[in-house]
Parts: sequence; C-alpha cells; structure tokens
Amino acid sequence: MPDILDRLEAAVADRTALQRELGRGAVATVHLAEDRTSTTARSPSTS
Repeated sequence: MPDILDRLEAAVADRTALQRELGRGAVATVHLAEDRTSTTARSPSTS
C-alpha cells in the first residue's frame, strides 16, 4: 500500500509539484509546493 506522501503527490500531481517537507506537528505536515497551473511569473520575495 502506498504511503500517505505517495498518495498526496498522486492526488495533486496535475496541478502541484511537492518540493519538500517544511514542518510537522501533532495533526499536520506542511510541504513546500510549486503551483503548476499558474501563468504568472513570480520572483522570490526579497523582504
């Protein structure tokens, strides 16, 4: 049986690319992701 990350990646693969895990707590895990559907070029924040 695939693990939860494999299932998550498969569920959002057409619109989001998961990059890496940012943090984990008691009830959630947060991942850095790239929006594949955005047509607007964005530069990283410098602030």
